Amino acid sequence: NRRMVSSAELRYDGRVAVVTGAGAGLGRLYALELAARGARVVVNDFSRVAADSTVADIRAAGGEAVANYADVADGEAVVRTAVEVFGGGHILVNNAG
Repeated sequence: NRRMVSSAELRYDGRVAVVTGAGAGLGRLYALELAARGARVVVNDFSRVAADSTVADIRAAGGEAVANYADVADGEAVVRTAVEVFGGGHILVNNAG
């Protein structure tokens, strides 16, 4: 018998999420919510100021995050940050572009 999991119970502890376009708008909201639910987040945005702001907000709330400024056309560079900093990746939100 399968039980539905409510959104309040949904957790990503131990997972690594990469969110492109995470400096503003929906990408930022995705990054903040994933971090609030326990994910370690790679915040990708071409704007250093915007990416750094999202990272700072995640860290201020007790989460783990790192900025990545690579162009999303170079997906390997974006994912490389997840591997080098957090040891891998589990979730990809391709929000940019």
